[in-house]
Amino acid sequence: MPMLSRKLIASMVVVALLMPLFVMAASITVKTDKSEYYPGSTVKISGTAPPGTNVAIQVKDPAGTTVWVDQKTADSNGAFSSTFKLKNNAKLGTYTVTASSAVGKATTNFKVVSKPGPPPPPPTSPEQKAKNAISLAEKEISCAEELLDALADFMNVSDFRSKLEEAKTKLASAKQELNSGNYEKAYNLAITARELAEDAWKSAVDYAKQLIKDIIEELEKSEDPVVQKLLEMINEILEKSFSSGCSAVVIKDAFMYAKAAENLTKISEYEKKAEEAEKIRKELEDKISELESKIEELESCKSDLEQKLASLEDENAKLQFIAEEYNKTKSEYDKLKEEKAKLEEDVNSLQSKINALTAEIASLKERQYLMLIIGLIIGAAIAALAVKFTKK
Repeated sequence: MPMLSRKLIASMVVVALLMPLFVMAASITVKTDKSEYYPGSTVKISGTAPPGTNVAIQVKDPAGTTVWVDQKTADSNGAFSSTFKLKNNAKLGTYTVTASSAVGKATTNFKVVSKPGPPPPPPTSPEQKAKNAISLAEKEISCAEELLDALADFMNVSDFRSKLEEAKTKLASAKQELNSGNYEKAYNLAITARELAEDAWKSAVDYAKQLIKDIIEELEKSEDPVVQKLLEMINEILEKSFSSGCSAVVIKDAFMYAKAAENLTKISEYEKKAEEAEKIRKELEDKISELESKIEELESCKSDLEQKLASLEDENAKLQFIAEEYNKTKSEYDKLKEEKAKLEEDVNSLQSKINALTAEIASLKERQYLMLIIGLIIGAAIAALAVKFTKK
């Protein structure tokens, strides 16, 4: 009996110790309204907890990444709920929902599965097949035409329009064959029309991409951050693959970005040239200022020169008068010179005559002296004779 009492007491102690765990485990719950969801669906989470308890809700995707976090307070009935929407590209697989509070924690799972594909289409009749082909060809031609209209502002699309016109002709023939009940022929013509239209817009896209690449090749050297951003946007467009002419219309934006980048580069170049021109303008202004100073100096010099010129003109007038007087005097001088020359000739002639006369006089004098001497000698001789005769 004492042994039984001991076992009973031990069992009661174990139950007493484990009871809080059972109570805690049962004190909070969590669940979702569905076990499976599609990407983009809304997930509704609900659960229970003691009234007034704050509950933290966390949802993790199959990779363990948290995709939703919320916090709710259990109402007076002990209920709480949270709702969120899965992304359209949500990962497929099992998601874990965890609800945590001060009294415990609970988890549940749900799966995200891909949407089932559409049911296979019912077999189409030859007539419907031809109509569908014509409809697709019309859409292809319409998109190709929209693209060429968009690109016409930036490049020559005449060659591509020629292909598109051929596609339109084939489409018109396909419609005629459809109305005549030649469904197979109508189908084949529609397929050909669609292929021609597709070839037209794809060729136009390839040509446009090459033109854009040629434009941006020189722009890649630019350090302008706006130009670099535009080039990134252009390259994003060029790297895209297009399923139709309608989706390829975005190529027009690449052209616009390229032209904008090109214009920005030109503006940058113009700004540099403007800076250089501004420097040249300032240099010219400085030179003009220097020239104006020099002009002022020259004006002052001009005034002085004008005064000197006036003085020189007066002097010149005097010189002219003197020159006239000189000319008159020179004329008289020339006459006097001529008269002098004649007088000199006359003087020379007289001098010659005087010289001749002088020579003659000298000769006469010599004769006179001789005669005198002879006379003296004769006189002396006579005197001597006289003396002799006297003495006798």
